[in-house]
Amino acid sequence: MDEAVDVLKSAIDTQPGYVDLHYQLGLIFAQRQQFQMAIEHYESAVGGNPNNVEFQANLALALQNMGLLDRANASWQLVCNLAPDSAYAVQARVAMAKQRDSE
Repeated sequence: MDEAVDVLKSAIDTQPGYVDLHYQLGLIFAQRQQFQMAIEHYESAVGGNPNNVEFQANLALALQNMGLLDRANASWQLVCNLAPDSAYAVQARVAMAKQRDSE
C-alpha cells in the first residue's frame, strides 16, 4: 500500500492538476483511517472538480469520521443539491438525519 501512495504522490508531482490522483490518495488514506490525510486529498479533488458527487460524498464521510460535523453536513448538502436522486444523496440524507437525531 505504501508503494501505491508513493506512486500516486509521484504522479501528482508530474500532473498536479489531475484531481483523480488526489481522490485515489484520499481513498487509500480513508481506508487506513487516516482521515485528516484523506480530507486533504479529497479537498484537492473537490477543488478541481466541485461538481463530482463521489468526491463530495467521500469528503463528507471523512469529515464525519473526524467529528467535523458542520463541515460534513455542508458537503452532504452539496451532494443532495448536485444529485438529489442518487444513492449518494440517500446516504447524505441518512447521515444528516442521524446527526440531527443525536443533537
